[in-house]
Amino acid sequence: MKVLMTHPDLERLGGIETYVSKVLKRMPVEVTSFTVGRRFGERGRLDTLRRLLADQRAFQSALDTGAFDVVHANTSFSRRAFFREAWLLRLSKRRGARTVMFIHGWQEPFARWMHLVGRRAFRRAMANVDAVIVLSEGFEEEVRSLGYPGPIFREVTVVDDDVVAGLDVEVLMKQRRAHKRRRLVFVSRVTRAKGIYVALDTMKLLEERDCDVELFVVGDGPELSGAEAYAEAHGVHHVTFTGRVDLDRVSTLLSEGDLFFLPTMHGEGLPNVIVEAMAVGLPVVTRPVGGIADLFLTGQHGVVTESTDPGDFAALIAAAFADGDAYDAMSRNNAEYSRENLLASDASRRLAAIYSDLLEP
Repeated sequence: MKVLMTHPDLERLGGIETYVSKVLKRMPVEVTSFTVGRRFGERGRLDTLRRLLADQRAFQSALDTGAFDVVHANTSFSRRAFFREAWLLRLSKRRGARTVMFIHGWQEPFARWMHLVGRRAFRRAMANVDAVIVLSEGFEEEVRSLGYPGPIFREVTVVDDDVVAGLDVEVLMKQRRAHKRRRLVFVSRVTRAKGIYVALDTMKLLEERDCDVELFVVGDGPELSGAEAYAEAHGVHHVTFTGRVDLDRVSTLLSEGDLFFLPTMHGEGLPNVIVEAMAVGLPVVTRPVGGIADLFLTGQHGVVTESTDPGDFAALIAAAFADGDAYDAMSRNNAEYSRENLLASDASRRLAAIYSDLLEP
């Protein structure tokens, strides 16, 4: 079996990129990696046009020379990405390959547009897709309601096996008890939709209530400088902005943290960082968007709330730290759940099984 897998630039370290990096290392079948979409460092429309033309030529060349059995496209449900990947799968189908579209992120404005006026365009785009993979029951229902008749599989975001190999959650829990300040870790692209300002307002309230906490904001993005200025202007004292860091540093910061905090309002699939936080035994406080709602059980993995009120988040975080027995139980549950359900090696084998099913006569 020969598989061609398309994905965004792996240097960009987004959700799709991180997932693909993990599963590619564990695939039990031959997979050729192919980068599409915006590149790290790309600037301006001329760069974009050149990249689009180059990607098209390179993809057609790969199809002509590779004799691939399956082409697997990783995409988000957004206008540009969805139609680009659908076109690539159409080219693949013309050359006799079986085709898989894995829809990771989900943009609600685009979904609403599809339901209102784009159903015909959706069905035309999906006519060359043999199977779809999604990250939540809700996404599956949306794809089906738009008229896709083929098989739909549900998958999960994964943690690299190496992250949990030899990891002792009891040792980490002992180290966390020695922290003078409890460490909240926010790992994300720094945008308003990801909840950065809600996180800072929550931190301000915790400080006003004399909670011994500190916040680490890990990542960069268009709101990084604005968030730094906001924290200074509003007197949020115990906050550290790391900027962009590599994946190893992210893992270290999560391991050294006490609680993962992501008050996101974004069109999430299932954020990789939540899975990574769970793998090192961090309880999680977040919102039930996208695939998070399917994965999370409040009280077992952390706390999920519909609220976007910093006051509610501050109360939930303070309560999580106040009940030591419940906190320890959530830590152990998350580490165990990750090993049993979220390993990249297991996901890679499931992907290979999907490919095999599609190739059966």
